[in-house]
Amino acid sequence: MKVKLYIFTILIANMMFANINSAILPPDFSISYNSPGCIFAGSTIPVTLTDNNGTGIPIGLFSATPAGIIIDQDTGEVNAGASLPGNYIIKYTINATTSRSTTLRLLNRIIPTFNSLGNICQNSVALILPTFSTNLVSGTWFPAVINTTALGTINYVFTPNSGQCGQAINIDVTISIPTTTPTFNISSSFCKNTLLGSLPTTSTNGVSGTWSPSTINTATVGQSTYVFTGTGQCIAPYSLVVTINEPTIPNFADIEISNNYQTIPALNSISPNGISGAWSPTTINATQSGTYAFTANSGQCATNRTITVSILYPQANVPPVLQTCGNSNGFGVFQLMDNNPFINPSTNSLIVVDYYATIADAQSIFNPPSLSTLTFTNTIAFNQTIYARVQDRTTANYRNSVVAVLLKVNATLQPIATTNYNNIYVDDFDNVIQTVTLSTIFQGNNFYLWYEGAVPMGGNSTTTSYLVNAYSGMAPRIFKVNVRKQLNLSCEGFSNTLTIGTIRVVAPTGNATQYYNAGQTLANLVVSGSNIRWYSSQTDSLASLLPISTLLANGTTYYASQTIDGVQSPNIFGVTAVLNTLSNDFFQLNYVRFSPNPVVDFLHVQSEESIKNISIFNMLGQKIYDQKFNNLEMKIDLSNLVSGNYFVKVEAIDKQMISKLVKN
Repeated sequence: MKVKLYIFTILIANMMFANINSAILPPDFSISYNSPGCIFAGSTIPVTLTDNNGTGIPIGLFSATPAGIIIDQDTGEVNAGASLPGNYIIKYTINATTSRSTTLRLLNRIIPTFNSLGNICQNSVALILPTFSTNLVSGTWFPAVINTTALGTINYVFTPNSGQCGQAINIDVTISIPTTTPTFNISSSFCKNTLLGSLPTTSTNGVSGTWSPSTINTATVGQSTYVFTGTGQCIAPYSLVVTINEPTIPNFADIEISNNYQTIPALNSISPNGISGAWSPTTINATQSGTYAFTANSGQCATNRTITVSILYPQANVPPVLQTCGNSNGFGVFQLMDNNPFINPSTNSLIVVDYYATIADAQSIFNPPSLSTLTFTNTIAFNQTIYARVQDRTTANYRNSVVAVLLKVNATLQPIATTNYNNIYVDDFDNVIQTVTLSTIFQGNNFYLWYEGAVPMGGNSTTTSYLVNAYSGMAPRIFKVNVRKQLNLSCEGFSNTLTIGTIRVVAPTGNATQYYNAGQTLANLVVSGSNIRWYSSQTDSLASLLPISTLLANGTTYYASQTIDGVQSPNIFGVTAVLNTLSNDFFQLNYVRFSPNPVVDFLHVQSEESIKNISIFNMLGQKIYDQKFNNLEMKIDLSNLVSGNYFVKVEAIDKQMISKLVKN
C-alpha cells in the first residue's frame, strides 16, 4: 500500500509539473523490460520508464497482448511466475493520443543436463568440461578444467550464458585412486643408433593405449621418459625411463712383430675392457702385414674393431744345404757370403746378412757378425748348422730375421734345379709363344753347364739359369745342370732332372660359313676349342673383344681364339655369319623336342627326321659333348654336367637346329 501511495504521489507531482510545462514540450518517454524473461515460481519482471526530454511521464495504464501474461496495469510489473511462455506486446497508455509499447519474451527456466563424468582416476588426463549441456544450454564452468591430481570430491559450477533462461547448476566430481596399472616387458637400456620399432600399444596385462613419444629415439646418448596413457578410466599412467648408451669400443691395440723369432700373440676373444667377440682371420699370419677384424658378440653395447698387424722384420729365405767340396789337401773354406743373394731376396743395401755360430748370437740385435768364412777338414764328412741374421737397418730400431743354414762337405756337389713353368707352348707353326726358364739355387763361384738329355747346351757359364725357347717336337724333354767349383774343378755334380712338356695352342676349328636365324648371337656359332674368345677383327686386341651376347649381323666375319692354361692362341679362326633366308625346311630341323628342359640327369630328344649327330656347347663356345646317332629318339646322360646354360646342336643329313638348354 505504501509503494502505491508513493507512486501515486509521484504521479500527482508529475501531472502538476506536466500541467506547468505542457505548454512548452509534449511528453517523450519509452518503456522496456529485460527480455527474455524467465518463468519460474515467484519470479517478477519490473518495467523501466525512461523520460527522454525531462518533461515528466504522465500517469497512464499498462496493458499486454495476447492473453497469457499477468501484468500490474498501474506499475507495469510482470508476474512471470504466473504467466505463460510466449512473445508479448506491452503498452503504456497516457491518453487516446499518447502511448508507448515494447516487446517481452517469456521463456521457461531450463535446467542444464550433462552426461555422467563417471569415475575419474587420479593423474589421468585432465578433462575439458563441455560448454554445451545435453539439452543445448551453452555456458561456462568454474573451474574450467577438472584437476585430477588431488583425491576427493570437488564442486564445479556451470553458469548458462545470458538469453537462454538457463539455471546455474553444481556438479560434484570425485577423483579416485587408479584401479589398473599397465605392465610392460620393455628394456630400459639401449645402444646408440640401435634400430627399434614402435612401442607396443597393448600392455602385457591387456591395457590398450598410446605412448608419448610413440618410438624410442636412440640417436642421442642420455635418458628420456616415455609415458603410456591407457584407453579408459582409472588406468594409471605408466612411465618408462630409457637410457641410451654410447657404444664401447673394444680397446685392442695394433700389433707390431719386429723379428721372426718373436712369440706370435694370440688374438684374444675378450678385449681388455671386457667386450667379447670373434676375429677374422682367427690367427695372425706372421709372414705379412694385414688387418684383422673383431666383431663384437650380440647383446653388448659395443662397436666392432679393426687392428693392424705389422710384420716389420725383413723376409728371409731358408737356404738349401750349403755344400762345397774338399780339396786335395783335405781341408777347405766355406765362403759364407756366397749364400747372401739366396737368403736375402731384397736388393736394398740396408738389408744386411750376417752369420753367427749360435742362434743366441744371431738374435742379439746389435751383435756384430762372428763368421764370414768357415774352414773345415775333409778327413770325415762335415755337417754343421750356423745361423744367418737378415737385419733391416733402414730404421733406428733394427729388425731381424734369423734362419738356420746347414753346411755340408761332400766329395761331389748336389745342386738343385728348378723351373718357373712345366711346359712350353707353341702355335700352329711351331713358334714358341710361352718359354720356360730353368735355374739352380746352388750359389757360389761355380761353372754351370745345362744338358737336354745327354747333349750339353753350349759351354760352361757362370749364369745360373737357362732359357728354353725353341721347339724340338711334342715329346717330353729332360733337362739337368752340371755344376763345377771354379777353384776345385775336380769337384762337380749333376742336379735333379726337370721334365718339360710341349703344348700346342692353335686356332679353333669349325665351319667357316655358318647360317643363323634373326635374333641369334655369337653363342649360336659353333667352333671347337677351349675358352673361346670372339673378336671383331683379325687383331685380337681388347678393343675388338666381343661379348658372347653380341647379335649376329648378316655377312659379318667374326674371329675366334682359344686359350689353354692361360696361353691364348696367336692365330685365330674366322666365321662368316649368313642370315638364313631360305626355306626352313632345307636348313632348319622341324618338330624336334627336348625334355625335360631344364634337365637334371637325362635329356630326351625326339624328332620326326633321323638325327645324325648331337653336340652340346657351353657359353664360351666350347664343345663339351659330341655323339653320332641314326635314330628318331635319343636319351643322353647329362648327370655329370655342371649347372648352367648350354646350346644343343642337332644335325640331320641336310638340316640342323640349335636350341638353348638349361642344366639344373
